[in-house]
Amino acid sequence: MSKRSINLLFSILLFCSAAAYTMTSPATANAKSSYKIVKIKTYSTRMPFYVKGSGNVYMWNASHSKKILNLKNHPRSQWYRAKSVILKHGSSNRVYYKLVLGGHYKFWQGYVRRSQLAKGYGPKL
Repeated sequence: MSKRSINLLFSILLFCSAAAYTMTSPATANAKSSYKIVKIKTYSTRMPFYVKGSGNVYMWNASHSKKILNLKNHPRSQWYRAKSVILKHGSSNRVYYKLVLGGHYKFWQGYVRRSQLAKGYGPKL
């Protein structure tokens, strides 16, 4: 093959791969529907919360894309509500509480669905 035909073949291959990338990119972005914050409320007083039941209760990051920890593995930890956030996913709205670990230790903080929590100090404390 001549050098000219190799360059032509390479440019066609490059064009086709770029066209395929731009055609599939919006479809994958729409398939990963993200959570959007609708409303935020900040609380000045510290209200204690504990996990209802004994099943898996996950703490999420703010964009609801990564699990931070499973609260069932920390039954004796005391959590306090810092904020309430309404997250919209598709056509449904859900209320999440931003919880921080008791005391001044703020290493673990994240968002937990309100329906999985109960007010007060945990029964195991």
